[in-house]
Amino acid sequence: MLSDKTNIGGETMKRFFSCVLAISMMGSLVACSGSESEVKNYSVNYDDVACGNVSSGVSVHDPSILEVDGTYYIFGSHMSAAKSTDLLNWEKVADGYSKTNPVYGQIYDVADKSFAYSGSKDSIIKTDDGKTHVWAPDVIYNETTGLYYMYYCTTSTFNASNLCYGTSESPEGPYEWQGALIYSGFTNKNIDATDVLDYVDADYAKKHYIKGGAYNYEDYPNAIDPTVFMIRMAECG
Repeated sequence: MLSDKTNIGGETMKRFFSCVLAISMMGSLVACSGSESEVKNYSVNYDDVACGNVSSGVSVHDPSILEVDGTYYIFGSHMSAAKSTDLLNWEKVADGYSKTNPVYGQIYDVADKSFAYSGSKDSIIKTDDGKTHVWAPDVIYNETTGLYYMYYCTTSTFNASNLCYGTSESPEGPYEWQGALIYSGFTNKNIDATDVLDYVDADYAKKHYIKGGAYNYEDYPNAIDPTVFMIRMAECG
């Protein structure tokens, strides 16, 4: 009997101390919530930091960069390009939509091809603002052919683009338009203007690439890299 009473007393004491601990913690929380929050100081002191005013003098949007014999070239949207030997001081090479553009201008000579699908007001899919759009180029050097290859998009809407490419013997161009590689934004009505049906039949294309009569951009974004789907595939098991 004594042993049983001792055990009962021990359990009672445990419960008692647990209650005291819980009440103490609640009191601390109440005290903390009632106190004024500390004012943080997020200012930065630049007194010991060397500063300078560096102005590149050029503007190149969505740039890709290529180094050739110590000269760095950047190519960007809106048919712009610049070069530098120190990555600080830049010289404009090309800028703006014009037939006289020394880097891109040749595409106007074959506008019926280069802008046939998208990228201009006369394209099958017309630009949403009635202007010309050449976006996000990337340039590489091919050792086998000895030529520079520029890949860029002629774009009409947020999901209608045509990935094209041109070649040049010089990194500064001019890049002569060679052809179209990838199409996006097509529908049931204009899929025949692409090369999609050269690779899959109409039933497959309409089942996978078109949704509700429009381009299925939710499953097929404007991307070449298949890794954009890796996370989704992993989630699906």
